[in-house]
Amino acid sequence: MPGASMPSWPDMDLVFNIHGKEDIFGGKYPDNIDDSLVSWHYMMGYSTEALGALRHVGTDSPIPSYLRNRTRDANLMSRSGAKRLRDHSQILPIFANKYRSAFIAGTTYDINILDKLFQDIQADQQDAGRTAYRSSRNVKVRRERNHRSPKYSILQMISLLEAGLEAETASIRFDYISMHLRCFSILDKVRLSAHDYITGKVGPDYLDNDSQLPYVVGWILQLAAFSARAAAQIGIKREGKGAIDIRSQRLMEATKVLGTYLRETGEGDAEFKRMRNV
Repeated sequence: MPGASMPSWPDMDLVFNIHGKEDIFGGKYPDNIDDSLVSWHYMMGYSTEALGALRHVGTDSPIPSYLRNRTRDANLMSRSGAKRLRDHSQILPIFANKYRSAFIAGTTYDINILDKLFQDIQADQQDAGRTAYRSSRNVKVRRERNHRSPKYSILQMISLLEAGLEAETASIRFDYISMHLRCFSILDKVRLSAHDYITGKVGPDYLDNDSQLPYVVGWILQLAAFSARAAAQIGIKREGKGAIDIRSQRLMEATKVLGTYLRETGEGDAEFKRMRNV
């Protein structure tokens, strides 16, 4: 919103750092409302056909052949289902069996785990200040190294384990359940702010129960994207001289609700503080 600033959300920044944009968006950061809509549906497990339809409905862009020339009925949902946050830790699994309920004595490791960790640490160090060309070259070099037989001294192994554990501390200690409940509380406030509007557009049954609160985001993004496309169809200019501000009021209101929550509760860094104090 013009003149407004969004409070920082350190806990969410930490989730991004742990998992990366692939886990959160299924790819690159969305650049606009249409990308956000498709990203949300992809993460919720919708099929390629459904995502393609979302890209083209209400626009003048030609329908792609995989939507026009179908030999079977389109599936709404993908076979793989909804996407999820993945565990990117490499060191923790080494000790998992020893400290689980079975309490299996001893600790085993695969030398390839250390080699991959070493490559990732090197890649992180090289990424800073490197060009895209150099980054792609590093990927190629790392792939070539996978075919070699790595040899490490005891000191190198200990150093790698130490670096890995330090890097994975956040993912081990972060309270995902507490963060999950807090996000649901925010989503409920967003739902309340948009309830009358969404009900007026699609009816009162847009959610079956509170477990479907994340779908509020999908509804807001869909209505915002389709409204913008409708405006484009009737010739409303969104950019340049004579442009009309047609930003979605519901999307702006949802942003305002989030900002108000973070400012008034001070809970944007609740998990970060808890980890620091434990």
